[in-house]
Amino acid sequence: MADQTTLIGTTGADLRPLGVRGEPLHGTAAQLRRVVRRRLGDATADLLADPQPHEDGSTIDWYAGWTGDVQSLADLESTALVAAASDDFVVLGENNHFRLLADGLCRAVGFEPRVVFEASGVSTLRGLVAVGMGVSIVPPVPAPIAGLVEVPLVDEGAYREIALAWRANSSLSRAAQEFRAYVESQVHSFRSWKGLDTDEGDGSA
Repeated sequence: MADQTTLIGTTGADLRPLGVRGEPLHGTAAQLRRVVRRRLGDATADLLADPQPHEDGSTIDWYAGWTGDVQSLADLESTALVAAASDDFVVLGENNHFRLLADGLCRAVGFEPRVVFEASGVSTLRGLVAVGMGVSIVPPVPAPIAGLVEVPLVDEGAYREIALAWRANSSLSRAAQEFRAYVESQVHSFRSWKGLDTDEGDGSA
């Protein structure tokens, strides 16, 4: 298939027949894709590779739905969340606000995250990702962490709104001023990356 990217080739010994009639996977792939599309949406169905017998009959070639070089998530400068739809997720507890936000982002692009572990804190999530437990949606860190790659999400709604308030007409300690300057710089960087208006006002309350 010249217009698609070949992801991998497998032999018949790697495949298990499906259904009561033992049909080969490449014979039922279209049907499976229709079921996934109907139940989980286009975004998830489009992630499925298309298996086709090689022209010499020796292998099954798996084709991606997009052209171009195959890249891992860790190699990307930014990505849409749907690219991780087939990965295992490590997440916060069900009643955590950030967990609700993350689950909502996944559902908005057409999939339910496959949860393999629930943790009590974001630092624990990063540790689990670093040892290969899965992927996670976490706030960005200001400095790199060994063994961990963070890729910004480009999906609409992939951010949290926070507020920084201080008493008007009162002096702040040096530490408070430095903290406020740091937060304002991070907000400015985020809004510039998103292409938003960077005029935040004085922020006082």
